Amino acid sequence: MTGCCGKKKSTYKKNNSLVFKRGSKKTNKKDTKNQNKSNSIEFGDFDLNVTNQSPLRAQDELTSELYEKLDYANSMFKNHNYDGALREISRIQQNQASKDDPYLRMQTWALSAMIYDKTGKNSRRKRSYTKMIETMEELKKDSRYKKSYEDGMICQGLIASATHKGDKKYDFK
Repeated sequence: MTGCCGKKKSTYKKNNSLVFKRGSKKTNKKDTKNQNKSNSIEFGDFDLNVTNQSPLRAQDELTSELYEKLDYANSMFKNHNYDGALREISRIQQNQASKDDPYLRMQTWALSAMIYDKTGKNSRRKRSYTKMIETMEELKKDSRYKKSYEDGMICQGLIASATHKGDKKYDFK
């Protein structure tokens, strides 16, 4: 096809997967083998993050890693690997960041109590449930819990009013 002035239109496709490295040299991601697969652009000595996510503090990163370990321990529990799950829980509980987060501690004690229940270790199960209840008392003083509790109470009121005014149209039971 010819356009204005008889020039041929180019069939150039825009490539969104370009990475800029050291200077203004453009390289294609497909051509670079050791390229990091994150959405970042490197300019000399610094990286530019373009994922629209703010970077986490070191404490928050550690806490998110601990929650991932808790999820892994839960999946081991579901797969009947009780010893492995208990090892992961003990690693989580030994970490200082878990001692600062009552919600994480409560979840680890609850999971360990369920594991001890499945394995038939009643004295350890009782100890775990006791620790979970003690941690729950600390959790009630946490600001995050207070906010979620208030939101839950608002939702509960909304559900009650919808059930009352809806003439069983909205049955939440």
